[in-house]
Amino acid sequence: MKRIPWTNIGLFLLTVLTTHYAGAVMSGKAFETFGELFANGWTFAVPLLLALGTHEMGHFVVARRHGLNPSWPYFIPGPPIVGTFGAVIQMRFPRRPTRAELFDVGIAGPLAGFVVSVALLALGARWSEALPLAGRLETYSLWDASVYWWQTGSAEWFARALGGPYLILGDSLLVQGVVGLVADAPAASVDLHPVAFAGWVGLFLTVLNLMPVGQLDGGHVAYALLGARFRALPKLVIPLLLVLGFLGWPGWFVWAGLVGWLGVRHPPMDPEPLGPWRRALAWCCVVLFILIFTPVPIQPAW
Repeated sequence: MKRIPWTNIGLFLLTVLTTHYAGAVMSGKAFETFGELFANGWTFAVPLLLALGTHEMGHFVVARRHGLNPSWPYFIPGPPIVGTFGAVIQMRFPRRPTRAELFDVGIAGPLAGFVVSVALLALGARWSEALPLAGRLETYSLWDASVYWWQTGSAEWFARALGGPYLILGDSLLVQGVVGLVADAPAASVDLHPVAFAGWVGLFLTVLNLMPVGQLDGGHVAYALLGARFRALPKLVIPLLLVLGFLGWPGWFVWAGLVGWLGVRHPPMDPEPLGPWRRALAWCCVVLFILIFTPVPIQPAW
């Protein structure tokens, strides 16, 4: 009898709560009960959890098909800006994986999550509004928002204190193309619908996972492709992230530290080379990374 994964279930339920809270805060509507919380937050939380779940189940299904032993996904709750730090699965290799198996497991998640995230972005872009930025930048501190909520019962000021629709999102080449085509307006002037924002978050987490380092998905793909030569990549990626941190988004400092901590650890694998179609797919991931990467992904509107 298989053990029930209570930890995975508990973390998922907690992430359901935190992502709905994030969506409710973005809505700017008052919520005093769980019913109001879920009613106001589901348009962001459900599509985001769908994108994250599809990503992790891509890893899970492919690993199971190869006879490997993945855990169920661990969803990671987060602060109310988006409500989550993503999700991970733990790989427990019962044997030495082949290079092709490691490649397939690594690439399956980003590709599955990418497809769903782009679909959400396009769908949400149909419901988004093109609005002038002028007059929409008034913001408040957390203290102001708390006092306003206490006095009026409205959470509107939390959206302005924590970002919400007043965050300026970096527009990657792909986001510019999809939003511009569907919304018929420049992406920078579009106020994204929660569904579109969920797709944007899914793409952002995809590009982070595609970085070719450590136990990230891109690390698995690069390690399967390059073998021992993979060890040089973190030495190139860390300085680049530090430069991006100084020039744009401070969050890259956090990722530089994470990359240094992850290092180049990987399980031993059989040395047979990858076939031509897998090599072509690896280069497709490079193109994908370029299309969805943005040097300054998030910044406040003030």
